[in-house]
Amino acid sequence: MAGKKEVLEAYMDACALVEETERDIQKLCRQGAGDGCAGHTRYKLPGGSRETLQQRREKAGQAKADAERVISGATVRMQRIIRYRVLEGLSWDGVAAKMGRGATAESVRKEYRRFLK
Repeated sequence: MAGKKEVLEAYMDACALVEETERDIQKLCRQGAGDGCAGHTRYKLPGGSRETLQQRREKAGQAKADAERVISGATVRMQRIIRYRVLEGLSWDGVAAKMGRGATAESVRKEYRRFLK
């Protein structure tokens, strides 16, 4: 598994890719593959055949699961920092404001960086 930083950075992209791949598979099925699309490979999308799309979904799902393991292994406070910074995309000032209790942008940034090491 990659380092914590790489895993967390890949999390949002992995979540988006899982959703996009699900939509591509549904679109592929609507194109006429029928029967729940099982076993049909002759219909193509820009993303590839059903098997290719399923492999893409599985790989993205694994990246998402890796990130969720990193997040769940963190303290409750760090989970909040990760949520605000990585998942919600707040600035360090925004994270500090959400954390409250006198937190500063610099203090939460340093705490986050220590966690990543």
